[in-house]
This record gives sequence, structure tokens and C-alpha cells, in this order.
Amino acid sequence: MNMSNMDDIREDIFFSRVVSHQNTLSYMLGKVRGIFNYESLPLTIPRDVLEGYLTQSGQAVFYEVEGDFFVSEAVPHGEANIYGQETEVSIPHKIDGIQKQLTRTIGKDAVLVVNDPEKVGLSPMLEEYAALMAQAKLTMLRTFVDLRSTRIIQAKDQNSYEAALEYEAALRRGDITVMLAEELGDMSGINVHPTPVQGTPASQTIELTQYIQSMYYGELGLDVNNNMKRAYVSDSELEKTTGAPLLDVMHDCRQEAIRDINALFNLDITVSISETWTGKKSDTGNNQTEEVDDEEPTSDEADGGSGESTGSADGDAGDADGDAEDAGEDAEDAGEEPEEATGAEVTEAAEAMLGETIETEDDDA
Repeated sequence: MNMSNMDDIREDIFFSRVVSHQNTLSYMLGKVRGIFNYESLPLTIPRDVLEGYLTQSGQAVFYEVEGDFFVSEAVPHGEANIYGQETEVSIPHKIDGIQKQLTRTIGKDAVLVVNDPEKVGLSPMLEEYAALMAQAKLTMLRTFVDLRSTRIIQAKDQNSYEAALEYEAALRRGDITVMLAEELGDMSGINVHPTPVQGTPASQTIELTQYIQSMYYGELGLDVNNNMKRAYVSDSELEKTTGAPLLDVMHDCRQEAIRDINALFNLDITVSISETWTGKKSDTGNNQTEEVDDEEPTSDEADGGSGESTGSADGDAGDADGDAEDAGEDAEDAGEEPEEATGAEVTEAAEAMLGETIETEDDDA
């Protein structure tokens, strides 16, 4: 099998609707797990596991076993409260290496964390996006192939066919080539039929793909540059955003659950939207820099009669501004910095997630 056939097979695999759909869905499910940052989350609850339950299943149950905290994708059932919400939940959990079935009551010894009020999660929306992108990729591949076809060469005999192939090969190599008239039967053995090249299908495919990406990423809270206008676009139009209501709703649902978890289990967990999705880090940084530059002359004038040298005042003001800016950045980055933990705490968390306690000779140390 030659390399050309191998390339065709690869394209058929990667651009097939099934494979392209699954790849896009997997990448998107991985991306949305990074929308929210948690601080003081117990070591026994990995963030990607919690967010995986929420974004894919739409809900998760937070519960405690022997002083350690866990989450499960178990669905509440049984007796309902006055609002028709089920309050009982059966959770499969391994204790001392034995799989057991725990029963918890929502609001008493467990908390239901939801991704959205309908407990749908993001999978349905990402499935739609992946399906549309699979179609768009197939169309783009077809468009690429069609753009290569600017003419159809018709050969009426073998000599003409071979001469036309050599001519095309020479053009690809960049060589100047000439075909003998005798080889082509006084040029009557070759007919060239030009095909009209239209840029409209290509541009429409690109615009449609950008629109799909912009629509779904916008629902997830990310602004994607998508210009559908064929005219001048002002800076204010480029910076304009319609907001991210779904992102805000997801954040509110998590905050409400964290409030109940902290109150019920005496914890201090916080949740915030990642700066990658809000874009606030770069904006805040720019604003701080502009404010410092604008305020420095005023600070110099105010300190001019204090008896201190101008250079010292500038240095102190610069240090104070720098410390304030660093403090602001540290506060913003608090949600992204990994929490500090001792080796013993990490080991205990691993043992708890394993469902059994591992005793070693170095426990006392």
C-alpha cells in the first residue's frame, strides 16, 4: 500500500463523523472541568472528579465517612420533601476493602451539588456541538479538495495521457516544461475543461464553523472572535459581550451547595470562576498599571513638602503600589494556586479513597 492510500485511510478515519464527534466531545468535556476553581477542597475529593460528575451527570452527592469527605454520582431517591425533591440517597462506598451500601439523607448528613437547576449537566449541549463540528469538518475537507480542482484534463490516447501526467508533475516541481505536439497528436489528443472556482462555498463554510464555535463557547462563557459582518467593525463592537448567563447559573448552584457543605460539615470551601473563562486577570492587571501611572505625579506633588527627598518618595510610593498590585494578584490567583498539604495528609487522603487504612512503621514519625 503506497503512502497516498495510507493518507486517504487516515483522513477517512479522523474525519469520519463518528470519530470526529467523539474526539471533539472528549476534548470539550476535559475543557469544561477547568471552568471552576475550588479552595480548601478536601484532598479526598479531586476537583476533576467533582466537576466530571457535575458537568456530565448534572449532580453529585457530598458526604462524610469516618471523618473523610467524598463525592458520588449516586442519584437521590425515596421520600421527597414538600417541594417534591428526593432526600434519600444510597451510595456505594468501600470501607476496609469491602464494598458497602451507605444511606444518607440530603440536608442532614449529605449535600446535593448540582451543575444547574435542572440537573442536566453540559453533556447534551456538548453532544450537539460535537455533532455540528463533525459535519463542519467533513464539509471543510470536501471544500479543500474541491478548491484544488481548477480544470479537468481529458486525454484521448495513452501517449497524451502520459505526457499530461509529466506536464502536471513538472508544474508541481516548479520546472519549466514543454510538451511535443507529436506526442499529443498535434494537440488534438488533449482537451482541457476549466472549472469555475468560486470562493463563496469556502467562505460560507468558514463563517458557519466560526458561528458554531462562537455560539456554543458563548454559552459556556468564552468570547470567541467571530466577525460575520462584511463591513468595518469598530473597537467597541469587538469588545462588546452579551454575558454568560449559563456560567453564572452554574456558579450560583455551586456556591449554594458549598454554603450548605460548609455549614453542615464545618468546612471552609470556596468556589470561583477560573480567570481563563472570565478574562478578569488581564483586565484587572491593565487597570492597575494605568492607575499607578496616573497617580504617581499626584503622589509626588503631595509629598513634595514632607521634608523627604523626591527620590525616596517615589521609591516608597512605587514599593507601596507594587505591594498592593502583588497583593491583588495573589488574591486573584488564590483560586488557582494548589493548596499546601503535608505528606501525612496526602497519605491519609489516599488511604481514605482506597477504602482502607494502611499502617506503616513510620506512622508515628
